[in-house]
Amino acid sequence: MRLLGDVHAGVGPVLEVIRREGATTRSALADQLGMSRWMVDVRLEILREHGLVRDLGYRRGSGSGRPPAVVEFNSGAGVILVADFGEGPGRLGLMDLAGTLLSDVEHELPGSGPAGQVLEGVHDRFDALLRDAGRRRDELWGVGLAMPERWQALPIRQWFAERHGVPVVVDTDVAMMARAEHAASMPEGGDLLFVRIGTEIGCGVIAGNGVLRGELGAAGDIAHIPVTGYDDLVCECGNRGCLQAVASGRAIAARLSAAGRGAAGGEDVARLVRDAEPLARRLARDAGRSVGEVLGVCVSLFDPGVIVVGGSLGAGCEPLMSGIRRTIAQRLPPRVRNELRIVPSRLGERAGIIGAGLGARDAVLSVAAIDGAMSRLTPRPHHADGNGGVAALAS
Repeated sequence: MRLLGDVHAGVGPVLEVIRREGATTRSALADQLGMSRWMVDVRLEILREHGLVRDLGYRRGSGSGRPPAVVEFNSGAGVILVADFGEGPGRLGLMDLAGTLLSDVEHELPGSGPAGQVLEGVHDRFDALLRDAGRRRDELWGVGLAMPERWQALPIRQWFAERHGVPVVVDTDVAMMARAEHAASMPEGGDLLFVRIGTEIGCGVIAGNGVLRGELGAAGDIAHIPVTGYDDLVCECGNRGCLQAVASGRAIAARLSAAGRGAAGGEDVARLVRDAEPLARRLARDAGRSVGEVLGVCVSLFDPGVIVVGGSLGAGCEPLMSGIRRTIAQRLPPRVRNELRIVPSRLGERAGIIGAGLGARDAVLSVAAIDGAMSRLTPRPHHADGNGGVAALAS
C-alpha cells in the first residue's frame, strides 16, 4: 500500500510537465522529473486510465532503435462550468481543461427575488449547457464563478458545491477578468493592471502571475481614490471627488441626462460616443484624464508591464483611451513611459467567464489536487472519441 500511495503522489508533477511542455516522451519526462522510466510509465498509466493523457504514436528518430512513444494532455477529459455575474447581463459558459471556452450564453439575472431562486435558475442553465454539449455530470471537474463585491457575503461556493459535488472557485468579477486578460496579453508572465470602466470602476492587479489581494483584500480598489478638480462631487462612499463619482459610466451618464441626452450607464455612454455625440466624447475624454491621473500613481508604485482597459465604456471608447494614455504619459519618466503598454481588452464581455474558468482549472489541475484525486477516483469508460470521463474531484 505504501507503493500505491507513492505512485499517486507523483502523478501530479507528471501531468504538470505534460500540460506545460505539450506533446512529450517518457524519456523527456524522466529527465525533467528525475524519475526512472518505470516510475514515469506507472504514473502515465494512471493518467491514461482517467483519460487525462492520450497517446500520439511514435516520434521518428534518427537511430535504428524503437522510436519513442509520444503522449499529450487530453483537454477533453472533463469540463468546467463558468459564470460571470458582474456588470451587465450575466454570462454562463462551458470550458475544457485547456481553458478553451466551448460555449457561452447570456443569462439575465432577475432584478429581485430570493437568492436561492436566482441560483436555481443558474443551476438549471448549467445543466442545459452540459446536455447541449453532450457531456455527463461525472465529466464535470469544477465550477468557476465571477461575482460582484456585493455578493461576496453570500454562501455561493457552498451552494454550488453541494449541488455539483466538485470544487467551486469564487472571486470578484474584476479579479477574474484580470486573470483572463493576463493570460491573453502576457502568456509568458509579468505584472499587469486591469481596469474595468463601465457603470462602475474596478481594478484587478496581477503580480507574480497571481491576483494581488493585499492585507485586507482591497488591493486594486482605485474607485475611491480622489482626483483633482472635483471637490464639489460627493461620492456614494461619503467622500468627495472619488474616481467613481467622476469617471464611471454612471457618473458620465448622469451628466449627459442632465443635459438632455438619454443615458443610464456605461453602455449608453459608449453608444453616444460611437454616434459621435460631442458632449459624450468630451466627457469621456475628461473621464480618461481622471483615470489616467490615478493610474499614473499606480504605475509609479507598482511598475506593471501592461495596463488593460476593459468594461462597457473602457475597451472601445477612443476618447477615453486617448485621455488615459496622454495623462499617464505626462506623469511618467521616459524609461517607464516608453516600455509601458496600455491596451484595450482582448476578451471583451467574455473576460469574466474565461477568468473564472482559468481559476477553477488551475485549482483542480494543481499538483496537490491531482495527486489527491488520482488516489480516490475510479477510472471511467472512455468515450468513442478518446475522451475519458472523470469522477467528481470534491475533497
